[in-house]
Amino acid sequence: MFTSRSAFRLQNRTASMMNNARGFHTASALRSSAMSPALMRQSQRYYRQMHNLHEISWTTQLELQSRTSKYLEKTDRVYLPSKTVEFDRNGELLLYSCDNVRHSQVYFKYPYCMYDCFVPIAWYLYFVNPFMWKWQIICSIFYLTNSLAWMPHVLYWKALDRKIHKFYLLRGGKYVKIFNMNPSGDTFFSWATINEFHLLTEDYEDFADKDETEFLNKDGSLQYEVQVQLENYVDHYVTVQDEIIYFMKQGTVHQPEIFEMVLRGYNIETSNFVINTENNVRYMEPHHNQ
Repeated sequence: MFTSRSAFRLQNRTASMMNNARGFHTASALRSSAMSPALMRQSQRYYRQMHNLHEISWTTQLELQSRTSKYLEKTDRVYLPSKTVEFDRNGELLLYSCDNVRHSQVYFKYPYCMYDCFVPIAWYLYFVNPFMWKWQIICSIFYLTNSLAWMPHVLYWKALDRKIHKFYLLRGGKYVKIFNMNPSGDTFFSWATINEFHLLTEDYEDFADKDETEFLNKDGSLQYEVQVQLENYVDHYVTVQDEIIYFMKQGTVHQPEIFEMVLRGYNIETSNFVINTENNVRYMEPHHNQ
């Protein structure tokens, strides 16, 4: 009797344990099925992974050609200098330099200084009101003048950046380095491609003939303020299209032969060059002897 009861209890306990195990496996399966299929999906290898191999190959070749066209320039406008090109330690050749702020009227440039004079007049009308105008008129003149009268002069100061401070030819003869200086004395530089240079006429009304226009004197100085339109110009890290830059007549042309050809849009052949490593070439400049 005792043996049969023990066997019956053992059988019930075994059955309950099996039911618990079956429920655990069922819950695990439900949790597994509820998980993201992307995590549970196994990689499978398919024999046909692309629809058309010829189309893929053609697309790759087209992308390669489009990338190559950005750096590969096909042109016959290449000029070989008559003497050896001497670059500095940085691989640059100074072509032109000018103190654009010193040779420009900064504060008393007409008519911008006339607009500045409206500001104290507006203050006088606002506080004194000698004509006994209504307050609506006085306030309108005061706020409009203080908000807008100074803007033309500031835009003129910004335009002084377009007058080139220094102009370098980079080694390779395809790019130039342009330095600008604002009235505060801060200098900024950018790069430009020579084939994007377009000369303007002396009256600044139209594009000039690149091969026929004469803008240099016999001594290498500029005949007038030369204007050049660039297809792409980087102004304070912002690319501007069809921007006009100015080479002031008061500036110094250090390499007249190369400078003339660069403004005409000729790439410079720089295979015949030397590097000047003297320490006094960049004396008193921030990157001296680096």
